[in-house]
Amino acid sequence: MDNIAKKILFCVFLCFYIPLGAFAQGLDIPFLFKTGLRTQVTYTPIQADSNLNMQINHYQVQGIFSLKSNINANFSLKKFDIGIKQNFLTINVGMRVVNMNFSPENKANYWANLTLGYTSIKAGIRNGIWVRTLQVGAVQDVEDLGNTRPFVLGAVAKVFILGLRKQNIFGLGVAYTPQGRILPVPIIGFNRKLSDKWDMNLLIPASIAFIWKTTNKLKIRCRLNPNALQVGSKNLPYFAQNNTQNPQITQANRLQYTQFETNLSMQYQLNKNTRIVAQAGYLIGSNLNFNGNNTKIGEIKLGNGFPQFTFGFHFNLSDGFLGSQMFMAD
Repeated sequence: MDNIAKKILFCVFLCFYIPLGAFAQGLDIPFLFKTGLRTQVTYTPIQADSNLNMQINHYQVQGIFSLKSNINANFSLKKFDIGIKQNFLTINVGMRVVNMNFSPENKANYWANLTLGYTSIKAGIRNGIWVRTLQVGAVQDVEDLGNTRPFVLGAVAKVFILGLRKQNIFGLGVAYTPQGRILPVPIIGFNRKLSDKWDMNLLIPASIAFIWKTTNKLKIRCRLNPNALQVGSKNLPYFAQNNTQNPQITQANRLQYTQFETNLSMQYQLNKNTRIVAQAGYLIGSNLNFNGNNTKIGEIKLGNGFPQFTFGFHFNLSDGFLGSQMFMAD
């Protein structure tokens, strides 16, 4: 939600500069938001306990595409309102190359991820800003695609604008997990100006971040956020740790990987449409849960440490007036 208010307010005020008769019932503006693209690679060094060595490289491409922009106004004596509605399509495609010593012959596993999303932003003078999103995706071993089980996440949130750098966020999300469970998720957040160059963003349960805008081109962010990954695979034998000399092996078909990550990232604006991103993170409480047929078989605690590194580029294509990167999930 960082800086959403600035561009939404700009879009609302843009209405005043269009002749009133031209959009009394609404005006479609297909060129308002640019197409946004991201490419990045994340490297996690070897994580280990007594029976497990695990190392992950994640290659990722994301895109956000403007579907429709609409500005409308009502100038009746009883009701005065000006607003904008914007719809986006988001696509996230990636591949994790995972090396684990419990895989057959210690070969690399390839975990593919695909997420499709639809996001709708509606802002007006009378009703504020409403954000609605629906995401459908899956993470699956490419050798076991026949057993793919998707997840679904839907959310609705309202943004209360108290200033260009001061907003409150309240909403509700609902998640459908690969195990077939439905989980409600409350959404609470705020953005606050701490000083001329420092901002604070909080979004529960996603993250807390402090942003330092050193110059117009350089922004540094420190963030703490939880991460969770569930992957289906037929190459997941679990080594029971009750006998380290001759561990019992049980076959699992789903792995849940959870952790907290505190990271320091740098974003540098190379030009109007290109931004470079570099990030270093420290992992806290990394944990693996092995499941078979929706039943927990066992778990391995990997502990803290294991620095994680990310490098990438953010691009805006020149097919619109405003950038759309702020609406793309990390």
